[in-house]
Amino acid sequence: MIVDAVITAKAVAGHENIPVIVAETGWPNSILDAAEIDANELYSEMYVKGLLGHLRSGQGTPLRKKGVAEAYVYELVDEEAKETTSSQARARN
Repeated sequence: MIVDAVITAKAVAGHENIPVIVAETGWPNSILDAAEIDANELYSEMYVKGLLGHLRSGQGTPLRKKGVAEAYVYELVDEEAKETTSSQARARN
């Protein structure tokens, strides 16, 4: 796991007391690029369900047994797929 790789690298560098904070995680969902065959709603849903299941379980990683203290989902809906009002569209331009 990537988190365990970071924990190991920190320990080798003598910084094992610094916490690891994952700022963002997610699965791409591009409805605009047909070449991105794995960036679809099915895989995105599977990722989110897997993430939520992992968070609920309280399990961590092999090197961090405690699990995750907290998580905040700030963008559950893909911005490209949202319906926008004309005022929202103007605000983006």
